[in-house]
Amino acid sequence: MLMVAQEAFATKADLREFKEEIIHEFRVVSEGVMDHIKLLAKGHSGVVQRLDHVETRLDHIETRLEHMKRRTNASIQRLVH
Repeated sequence: MLMVAQEAFATKADLREFKEEIIHEFRVVSEGVMDHIKLLAKGHSGVVQRLDHVETRLDHIETRLEHMKRRTNASIQRLVH
């Protein structure tokens, strides 16, 4: 008895179904990527807001230090003269 190997060929319907599966998977993956991008953007926004707050506080401290420096220098000048 002779056995003939039967090769299975993909039909057009098989290819269409495979294409639809790939498209579906791509959409699922891309939605996940977009969700991650949104989370990163939100986190970045929070960091920027905190840095702005820190910058404002540092500007205030710098102004106060400059004022204290002027007062100290003026006091020293009065003591010296």
